[in-house]
Amino acid sequence: MQRLSPYLIAARPHQWLKNLLVFAAPLAAGEIDNGNTLFRTSSAAFLFLLVSVSVYFFNDLCDTEADKQHTQKAQRPIANGEVSVRFLVGVILVFSITSLALGFLLSSGLGICLGVYTFVNFLYSVKVKELPYIELVLVASGFVLRAAAGGMPTNIPLSFWFITLVSSAIKEGESSYSPNSFGSPALGNAEIKQLEIFDNSFK
Repeated sequence: MQRLSPYLIAARPHQWLKNLLVFAAPLAAGEIDNGNTLFRTSSAAFLFLLVSVSVYFFNDLCDTEADKQHTQKAQRPIANGEVSVRFLVGVILVFSITSLALGFLLSSGLGICLGVYTFVNFLYSVKVKELPYIELVLVASGFVLRAAAGGMPTNIPLSFWFITLVSSAIKEGESSYSPNSFGSPALGNAEIKQLEIFDNSFK
């Protein structure tokens, strides 16, 4: 079977399904069958897709040297040199700026959600990836921001129960998190593996 484009692989299509969480608020409110609501929610989900891809590219660019030393991660398209770094930088700029601009056009609330998501994940990639708990809060915030974004362009109020449900899902993931930072000598190989899986599932 023909291998996928290295650029598509670097964009992590297996992670795109998380953007369906944007539809949670309209679905819970029973408004998803409204044409205007469906259009605006779909637009919000697409913008989150764009900005998340820019985040994935940025994260892998920051991790390039470390990934080259890793047995499995060395096969990633960016680490093994299959993709153009200059091209990826251009995509990061275009996708992030475009998504933010269109997000604010749809609604200021959506633009803010996209902006916070971008800032938090860029900060995660550069500064706080190795800090326990703080790292967890930053990457898990992606769930809340996606869920909140679904209500912003459609003016659907986010109820207490809706926020509680999303928070509960995050807390469930938090319960499996170790207080030790990634790569700490105190962690065994199995624990490190679990944390890496958890880390990848939230971004």
